[in-house]
Amino acid sequence: MTRILRSSALALLFGAAALTGCKKTDTTATTASADGSNPYAFGFKVGEAITDTNIAAIVTIGDKSDTLTASEFQAQMMGVVQQNPAALSDSTQARELRRAIVESFAMQPLLENAVESDTSLKVDSSKMELELAQIRQGMDDKTFNEQLVAAGMTLDSVRAFIGLNQRRQQLFEGWAAEVVRPTPDEIEDFRKKMAEEVRVQHIIFATRGIPPTKYDSVRQIAQTVLDSAKKGTDFAALAQRHSSDGTAGTGGVIDFFSRTGPLDYTFKKASFALRDSGDVTPELVQTPFGYHIIRMNHRREGALPDTSSVSLQMINKRKSDAVRAHLRQLVGEKGVTVRINEKLVDADINAPVVQDPAAI
Repeated sequence: MTRILRSSALALLFGAAALTGCKKTDTTATTASADGSNPYAFGFKVGEAITDTNIAAIVTIGDKSDTLTASEFQAQMMGVVQQNPAALSDSTQARELRRAIVESFAMQPLLENAVESDTSLKVDSSKMELELAQIRQGMDDKTFNEQLVAAGMTLDSVRAFIGLNQRRQQLFEGWAAEVVRPTPDEIEDFRKKMAEEVRVQHIIFATRGIPPTKYDSVRQIAQTVLDSAKKGTDFAALAQRHSSDGTAGTGGVIDFFSRTGPLDYTFKKASFALRDSGDVTPELVQTPFGYHIIRMNHRREGALPDTSSVSLQMINKRKSDAVRAHLRQLVGEKGVTVRINEKLVDADINAPVVQDPAAI
């Protein structure tokens, strides 16, 4: 039950996911710093690093401080992993999860204060009972009470938590209410962009399964092959000789894929950045799988997505951006300072990792 409540809070805190249906993702994409260069960063002040192994983070707002203990931090990590075992599937995803837990902890008191300050936000009792029923689904009274005790909660505190989340949702909806709807031309341009597909060749120098201390030697070999490819050496022959995945036998060909396809985000971004047939990536492309050299083969327009779904997607994105802007403003106004245990958290609080196919 604790895991359900924490996940609900995370969903509400991060990018208004519950409001817009947009998802904050967890693989290599866009990172940001505190200078506001990326709209997904909230711009926290970063204080002195924590050395106490029992503490994961300390958040200070004005003269008040809150502490996230190491045990609480680890419990939240394991709660997410139990729901999504892939959350720790690579180092980038794991780092983003650790960062997001601290960010959620830092944002919570800000939002609680914003909710309590707005008397127009109301709790819907009937919806509260439905949410409570979902939380205790499959549990008899004895089991539910045992779960409450284990979580250090009471029925009243659970109801208060649900009520707070309801009012947060209303707060987000108010912030997003005035977004400008996309024009027909904007919708059509976005449909065409999302329909575009590319076919590429690639050569991969795998790093999975080898110690990081050997990455540099792999990169040096990959750089030598990239230099040959840029000089015009037959790419298919290079792929057959050097690539370490199953595409080597076909000269490294990866058939048509779109910006929303299942391939690694960084790989897709590098692929779509190549404009003309025969263009080769100017630098090595690093993903969790290794170092890639990519060559453009062909572009085409695939099936156009439905107009109404694209319009809704664009509106939701704009709503999500509006909520983030308000959250960022709150952080700036209150001067939130975050101190982290670098060994435990091992992530930059101001560098969220976000995937956005539209940014490719």
